[in-house]
Amino acid sequence: MLTQELLDILWDFSDPAGSEDRLRQALLSGRYDDVEQAELATQIARALSRQGLFDEAKEVLDEVAESPASQEPVVWARVLLERGRILNSYGHKTLATTLFERGANHAALHGLIFLGVDALHMLAIADPAHAEGWTLKALDLADNAEDPRTAQWSISLHNNLGWHFDDAGDHWAALHHFRLAKIAADECGTDAQKHISQWTVGRCLRAMGRYEDALEIQEELDANDPEDPYVKDELNEILRAMAERGPDDDDGS
Repeated sequence: MLTQELLDILWDFSDPAGSEDRLRQALLSGRYDDVEQAELATQIARALSRQGLFDEAKEVLDEVAESPASQEPVVWARVLLERGRILNSYGHKTLATTLFERGANHAALHGLIFLGVDALHMLAIADPAHAEGWTLKALDLADNAEDPRTAQWSISLHNNLGWHFDDAGDHWAALHHFRLAKIAADECGTDAQKHISQWTVGRCLRAMGRYEDALEIQEELDANDPEDPYVKDELNEILRAMAERGPDDDDGS
């Protein structure tokens, strides 16, 4: 069974073509057993899908599904996930939801916690009417995970809930989850996750009219990374809002 840490090295979501090349090189290296090779193949399918090469991705997954390695729980869980992702990309939300539910149940049955969280996270995307419930189930797994890599899911899951409430206009609930995402990022996240989670807290504070608090956060981020255009945009938005605010207006705190 492949470690998620290895897949993290091979994967770059901003460069699916490069990810495909690295995964294919790993597959041809001879270092992995049949089950691990099947896992790598499912990730090649994912990389193909992210490039819009859905027919090629489906062919790869069909080959894996017909192989003896598909009898291994981890391989079948990944097949279900990647088939669901392809269907979701096509806009077939109902069919994708069915596959993600099967993937989540299969992962739970076999103790594949990381993949179970992934399936629940995808359910929240494919089934937005029940996104909050799916995400809370995923958080229950991630927040209690002993594996640090699985625990990292808490960052993106709380972030997703934050945007869910932000879109609904409930900024207090959004801020609560954005702050929990930041706490999780500070505990087990990458530098990029720490940066993004802090930015998101600041952005939410601006939406709430707490301009001074938002400004302090974005100025700190700008000092640490002067090239981030999103921080620059937020700084401009905050300064514009402060300039437009009347002298008798409070800061929303």
